[in-house]
Amino acid sequence: MVFLMQSSSSVENIGSKTKIPSITNGSPIESAREISSQILSDKEANNLMIKLLNCITIDSRNRKVVNDVLQDINVIERMIARSKEILQKECTLLEIAVPVNICGDIHGQFVDLLRIFEQCGRPPYERYLFMGDYIDRGPNSLEVICLLLLLKILFPAKIFLLRGNHECSLINQAYGFRDELEERFQNGDLLWIKFQDLFNWLPFAARVGKRILCMHGGLSPKMTNLDALRHLKRPVDPIDDSIEVDLLWSDPDAKMSNGPNDPNFGPSLRGISHHFNQSAVLAVCQQCKLDFIVRAHQVVQVSVTIN
Repeated sequence: MVFLMQSSSSVENIGSKTKIPSITNGSPIESAREISSQILSDKEANNLMIKLLNCITIDSRNRKVVNDVLQDINVIERMIARSKEILQKECTLLEIAVPVNICGDIHGQFVDLLRIFEQCGRPPYERYLFMGDYIDRGPNSLEVICLLLLLKILFPAKIFLLRGNHECSLINQAYGFRDELEERFQNGDLLWIKFQDLFNWLPFAARVGKRILCMHGGLSPKMTNLDALRHLKRPVDPIDDSIEVDLLWSDPDAKMSNGPNDPNFGPSLRGISHHFNQSAVLAVCQQCKLDFIVRAHQVVQVSVTIN
């Protein structure tokens, strides 16, 4: 069984007007200039978190406006450095106890992120697993990723962040995140590089309650057991034809024809990775002793779709 969590944006596909850039290499991105070696303190993180949680105002037309409280690039860079230290200590396959709230794509929709916390409870009173695609498309990618990173710094056992395909450099330089940073900061290009260094440390998957496997995209024909996920190396900017790319990009689709070499997987309409069928899900659940798979990556019209 596959659960598809709600996404705040439409799905990319190879037939869309804007074509997805091909992922061609996994070379690490050149490190940006170090502006400050001091990492963000808990007090600074808490103060900035409070500002972000309260940065919404209502304009004369009764519309919610996100006020800019992220103006100090030095503070953001130190936040990235502190967050990276935490992510480096986490496993590529996270083990998360229940209960936990599991959330799909946010895509720069900061107001929606705050609405999730309003409806489900704020950390640390509630625990959250976010499955990637925090940035791009929406108007406030920086606010979304910064709030989640601040929560990770302050409550590392309450907030868990997986990687989505938009946390890859070739994607988020084409779909809005890099442009947003360069418009807001004089050294936005250097800040973008620092974010890529951070994204390369994000975990790829999580097992919840030892029975639920979560990832942004989907299954991989190269994944025969959970050790295949545990042994993935970081930092990495994923290359095509790899488990990492499949975890970020693959989709379930029972209607499509399968590939000639594997009855459970076939070529994806996205032009990258695979699609997989119900038999692939059942095989992985049986092999790994799972009840079901939870993923994001595609838009659904209700909160959860069950395939």
